[in-house]
Amino acid sequence: MIRFSKILSRFLLIGYFINSGALLGQNTGKESSQETDLYWATDNNVIELRNDTAGEQFFRIILNPFPIEPQLKYYKPADEYAEWIGTSGKYSGRIITEAPRWPISIIYTKADQYIRDGEYTLLKDKNIPKTNSYNLVTPEIKRGNDISTLSREFGDYEKDFEFIVNKRNEILKNTGLDNSSSDWDKVMAFAEYAYQKRKTSSSKLKRGRYIHAVDFCIHGDFCVGAANAFAGLCSTIDIPTRMMAFSHHTCAEAFVDGQWRYVENSVPILDSLRRMTKKVELGPLFTFSFQEMITDPPKYNIPSLKMDYVDFSCLSDDKKGVLEIFSELHANWIFHLYGMYKDAPYYNVDFSLGSARELRLLYPQKESLTYKSDSIPRMWLTSFRTTTAGENRPNWMVIEQGSAIRQTFYINSLDNVKHINAYIPTPQKFYRAMPEDGGEWYYQVNGKKYYIKDITGGWNYAYHDEIKANCIMFQIPLEVINVDQNDK
Repeated sequence: MIRFSKILSRFLLIGYFINSGALLGQNTGKESSQETDLYWATDNNVIELRNDTAGEQFFRIILNPFPIEPQLKYYKPADEYAEWIGTSGKYSGRIITEAPRWPISIIYTKADQYIRDGEYTLLKDKNIPKTNSYNLVTPEIKRGNDISTLSREFGDYEKDFEFIVNKRNEILKNTGLDNSSSDWDKVMAFAEYAYQKRKTSSSKLKRGRYIHAVDFCIHGDFCVGAANAFAGLCSTIDIPTRMMAFSHHTCAEAFVDGQWRYVENSVPILDSLRRMTKKVELGPLFTFSFQEMITDPPKYNIPSLKMDYVDFSCLSDDKKGVLEIFSELHANWIFHLYGMYKDAPYYNVDFSLGSARELRLLYPQKESLTYKSDSIPRMWLTSFRTTTAGENRPNWMVIEQGSAIRQTFYINSLDNVKHINAYIPTPQKFYRAMPEDGGEWYYQVNGKKYYIKDITGGWNYAYHDEIKANCIMFQIPLEVINVDQNDK
């Protein structure tokens, strides 16, 4: 599996770089601090879990690094005058903004479209937060900093950089391109080089040995090396790139002409496309995004092979509920790579395509987005998986009597909505002093209280197969849900 990262003094983050806020959707319409807002950014619903009476009862919740701005103010201490705050945790020696894993799912009575004989459902433009709702905070990765990984060939930052620049110039010259050529043509040349170089890789190579961009360009390697080399070449001309990784393959995206574009290096896929007689895009740089492609691969003539994109959804990529699609977004020097050598620095951030919020964060410039689920038409409004930074070990915090925890989410309409469910993953069983009937604990949804003892007869606590944790669960009454009036 592929994992990755970047760091900023205040936030660690994965997102995409470039200093223009327009690319990632800067929050230009609201104050970034959100100090006085009832809930965060432009979400229109807020749910809280609390017990206003001081005491010894408590439970723990799982926290994860949160590479999003403005920071979510999700915790209210047991103090009459306390303000809602966010917290930070230490991951791999870095202090990083964090937030609770509190997934919110929505189940529909029907999907917008069924594909593959009803095996998959598509939900189009439902509950996708507006552009400029959230930011991915991105660092400026500088050549030669302490999270760069050195090549095996040179082991030196300056020599690595010089080599990639020379390789870039060689590729552009060999394809008849120069500085005046279009970004599209340059990126296509880099993508074609990575594909062709991968084609010449010997199966006798020790897989993963030459994943560094420099090492790949010299020796060749498999998909990870090809994607890294492509990203390294693009970084020399300030073209944003990011890895798209999953259980058994790594490809990429590049930001070209105002959109993220899917970039493939799979030899079987690209060779199959080039053997097709009907007119199709041949790649390896395509006009559509990775997310658009996995929504309906046959629509884009992506062939069904051993690495079958057709069977991927936003929930999981092989129906086992354990694998996922996630992204690494690179800045202007990309040699802090996945699959580190044992003696090299290792930083790691995963950001998946699992929720509506993540789709908007990864594609802020898209006017329309489609969420692909399995046979059940359901959507995760907030992430149901672990978004990690630095380590795959979550933090946790204690929620005591008198304190409160909250989550926010966005819904644009209740049309065809069947259920909305909230889940709070916990790292262990409830503390023994927690009353089984719920005691004085209650959920508050958009200001309306629901005591646990009245709505469920006690804590609804069980293991959730997809969230991969024991969870406190609660169905949110539809009558208290706010919808986006602008979408009516």
